[in-house]
Amino acid sequence: MTKTDAGAPTSAPVLSPVEREAQNMLDLNDEGEIDNVFDIQEEMNDIEQRLPETSVFRARWDVFHEECMQILMDSAKQ
Repeated sequence: MTKTDAGAPTSAPVLSPVEREAQNMLDLNDEGEIDNVFDIQEEMNDIEQRLPETSVFRARWDVFHEECMQILMDSAKQ
């Protein structure tokens, strides 16, 4: 729980299940835990389809997803 400027406690925003999934994958990526895009491709595409455009994670997700898709496309060319 955090406190507002007035000192009253506020609760963290409630995340939907797909937002929790997106946050987890983004955190794993930030921590360097994702070694192989091919291992997460199916889950990543599932989250991409379900994550709302209005999600607080959408901007970060779009960058992550684009980077992963570029890796997949580059691998297909080889």
